[in-house]
Amino acid sequence: MTIKLANKNPLVASILSLCLVFVASSSYAKNHPEDNVIKALVDIQQGNMSSAQQHLQPLLEHRPKFKLAHILYADVMNAQAGSTLNLNNIGNGGQTDLMGLFAEAKQRVKWNDVSESLAGKLPAALINPNKDHPFIVFADLGLSRVFLFKQEKNGELNLQHDFYASGGKQGTRKQVRGDQRTPLGVYHITSRLEDAELEDRYGPVAFPINYPNQWDLLQQRTGDGIWLHGVTSATYSRPPQDSDGCVALPNADIKVLDQFLAIGAPVIFGENENWVDPNARDIMRSELLKNIEAWRQDWESRDPDNYLSHYASDFQSKSHNIESWSAYKRRVNGSKKFIKVDVGQPIIYGYPGEKDMVQVEFEQEYTSDNYKGRALKQQYWKKQPDGQWRISYEGTIRKL
Repeated sequence: MTIKLANKNPLVASILSLCLVFVASSSYAKNHPEDNVIKALVDIQQGNMSSAQQHLQPLLEHRPKFKLAHILYADVMNAQAGSTLNLNNIGNGGQTDLMGLFAEAKQRVKWNDVSESLAGKLPAALINPNKDHPFIVFADLGLSRVFLFKQEKNGELNLQHDFYASGGKQGTRKQVRGDQRTPLGVYHITSRLEDAELEDRYGPVAFPINYPNQWDLLQQRTGDGIWLHGVTSATYSRPPQDSDGCVALPNADIKVLDQFLAIGAPVIFGENENWVDPNARDIMRSELLKNIEAWRQDWESRDPDNYLSHYASDFQSKSHNIESWSAYKRRVNGSKKFIKVDVGQPIIYGYPGEKDMVQVEFEQEYTSDNYKGRALKQQYWKKQPDGQWRISYEGTIRKL
């Protein structure tokens, strides 16, 4: 049920009138602090201040540093007293600090309002995840949300947890060092840092990721030090756009993630990403696997025209463009008596921030009459204007 905002109480001059238009009934896990905040907002909109107070008071006893809960509680108490909140006396940052709380409330409510419509759906980017890592972090900065998915043995993906999170002060699409933006893309955890290794502002645990990845480097993006981490012990959460580019979660929530994440776990940063039915994901996976298989077969055929037809006109590798790549492959493949290529089970993720592009990784085993080798390979495939998928980048991550 969606409850329309009533404009008949003193709260209209405060947090609700500035950022909330609709609040749906709560869909959060029972006893999560966010659940009580949403329930309180529903009560406030219905004019039930006593019930709102009952939701907020124990929350503040349990989470005394939850600033949004404090401002809501102050609004409720002022409304019951028939007065409005003095906005100039909120926190050290005055109205600037208050606007951050407005933005936080708006994002929490936004997810509550859309979460029911996404039930049973999956982020379209999770096409064929890495089966060696059952847990996947998917962050949607447009929703200020981090999702933890578990990949079951049969390949099904199930949402285990979702948490409010903060991103970069200047939004997304990181381009240069110091721009205070969060990158969009497909990454993985490279290490785990905890307590003694961290400043207080990063919380109890942090997970650095591999930004910049190969695609970022091709786009000449700079900077580093992008982490998933907690928040300072002085607060419960931060406004939606408040970091220097990292993704920050409440400390209690980053501790939950810590129970599931391992080095190498996939981390995908997106913004207002598309969610699809599992069947639609399966169709996309089949289409891409068909294209990868056609590329593999055409490589084995040693027909240079068929093989090179899978590469885009803007193709790049670490040392080639499409012209030099074509010349190199025509020379090498033409000298072989036979070529045998195995790519195992390709890992495929849709790439946020890029239209119709996917990241593909696979363990390649190559055999010819005069060479044999194994390597972990990476490709970026883009759908071209003619509707065909072609390779825009190909390279070796490491020899195996």
